[in-house]
Order: sequence, then structure tokens, then C-alpha cells
Amino acid sequence: MGNYVCKRDHTNHRVLILGLDSSGKTSLMYRLALGEMVATIPTIGFNVEDVTVNGTKMIWWDCVGRGHQRVLTRHYFCNTTAVVYMMDGTDTDRRDEAFDDLMMYLKEDELRECLWLVLVNKQDLATAQNCADIEKKWRTKFDSEAAIHTSLKRHSITFKPCSVLTEDGLSEAFEEFVNKMNEREKEKYLKEVTGEDGKLIISMKSMWRNPAGFVKSILLY
Repeated sequence: MGNYVCKRDHTNHRVLILGLDSSGKTSLMYRLALGEMVATIPTIGFNVEDVTVNGTKMIWWDCVGRGHQRVLTRHYFCNTTAVVYMMDGTDTDRRDEAFDDLMMYLKEDELRECLWLVLVNKQDLATAQNCADIEKKWRTKFDSEAAIHTSLKRHSITFKPCSVLTEDGLSEAFEEFVNKMNEREKEKYLKEVTGEDGKLIISMKSMWRNPAGFVKSILLY
């Protein structure tokens, strides 16, 4: 179903929210969509909401993060623009599991061109581990894996601390995130509508796949 539904709108950015259960994925989505905290329950399957940040429209897919059900998330990979991976800054017992989970997604071929943002949540709690310390441990693991799986080197991953409850860090994280997303879109479509000599060309594929994006690229050109 996910591969069919994800094709409903090619004009908005498609963002996946991934991570272990109880990391704050659903709370983040509704915080951004509604501007307030809402009571949530463990996700079964997925939640989807239209989200606008700094004038940029996105379709956010909050995917299940519980145990063996996480394998179902690959049904929602198609046409994904960016991935937000949530980590619980207080969950030290499952830190390695979260690292392995993130690494699994980074190796997915359908997510190879995505923009990646890792949010270390619950920084408002005294028991939360510092984001910089978590990132340092992650980079060590990533470098070790990248030496074996060289395709991982194509990814640029940004870590940001935040608290979905208090909203601390969210504005800064998503201002940078949205700017990068829009810049990548600009470069992507300019590449599609220009030839090797830099001259404007007409691509029927671009027009069919994303009419609005194609027109935008011509204006940017």
C-alpha cells in the first residue's frame, strides 16, 4: 500500500520519520503539523500528515518503530526526499540498537539520495546524553562500516539536539534542514533541464514526473 499511496503527490517533499519506538517520532510530527503536543500511542503501521515549515510543504510519514515490524517501513521508501531519524537521548540501554537501526536504513538503495537528519530528543531531561557525545560514538561506528560498505560514504548526516516537548532546538534544526532540502531540489531539477553545455533542454520525463517542479526549475534557470 505504501508504494501506491506515496505517489499521490509529487509536488511536495516526502519525509520519512524513522527510529526506535518511544523516541518521539509521532510527537514530533504532530508538534510540527499542529503546533502543539498531543497524546500519542505506539504507532501500528504509519501516520501521515501534511507539514509546512518556513513555507516549504512536506508530506511526513511516521513509520512503525517497534521490533520486527520495522521491516515494513521499506514499503514507504519510494520517492522519499529526506529522512528524519529520531533517537531517545535518555535510552542508553538501546543506543547500539539505534545505531544498528540507522545503519540498516543508510544501506537501503532506495534511500541513497535522501537528505538525513538525526534528532537526539528529550534533551530537556537531566538523564539525556549529550548529542555531541552520541554523534562522536556514531561517527566511529559509521567510519568502520563505511570502510567495508563504501556506498555509505555518499551520505551526509547531520546530528541535532532537541526536545519535542519544549520545542528547544527544533527551529534551528528544521530551518537548516528545509534550506538544504530546497537547495538539493533546485540542483536536481536544474540538472534535469540543462544539458552538458549548460543550455536549457526540455525533458518529458521531468515534465511528467513533477510538472510544478519542472516549471520551478525553468524559473530558477
